[in-house]
Amino acid sequence: MRAWPLLLAVLLLPATAWAQGGYVRSLTVTHAKGAYLCDAVLFAPVPQPLAFDVLTDVDRMVEWVPNLRQSRVLSRQGNVVLIEQVGLAQFGLLSFNFSTERRLVLDRPTAIDAVQLRGSANRYNSSLRLTPETGGTRLDYHAEFEPGLLAAIVISREFMEHEIAEQFTAMIQEMVRRNAMGGSR
Repeated sequence: MRAWPLLLAVLLLPATAWAQGGYVRSLTVTHAKGAYLCDAVLFAPVPQPLAFDVLTDVDRMVEWVPNLRQSRVLSRQGNVVLIEQVGLAQFGLLSFNFSTERRLVLDRPTAIDAVQLRGSANRYNSSLRLTPETGGTRLDYHAEFEPGLLAAIVISREFMEHEIAEQFTAMIQEMVRRNAMGGSR
């Protein structure tokens, strides 16, 4: 009889909780003045340099990030990288196409800061910090996202939470895969 409440709780977990595989420690999305503020703490059970390598392997991201259709580096100048990405964000029956050109500032292997230069969103800025922890790497992610007019109709707090959890889970799964292969691509 005691097992019923536990079984019921497990069955009622949202689908993203199953997909997170324990990588997402916390995820909060708030909405204010037309923008979404996202904060997440994640854990990747891999060394910090490998986590950084996967997070900056822009030209190959379409292989493991589910919502990307195109991803490429436009230019590199020292630690500044200009990238372009195109994709389709989906949550249940809701979806929208997106494109973005961003400037990444890389501080190997501890930080990635991104600013959208142009794209579907009115504004997108993010920072990602990588910190070694026992057994792997802690990822602290912060983003400010103001959707464009069409995306604003579709996007909700739940939509944003789903997208962030799905993308980071896919990236961490690629980190784990590469770690099992000895760090190779």
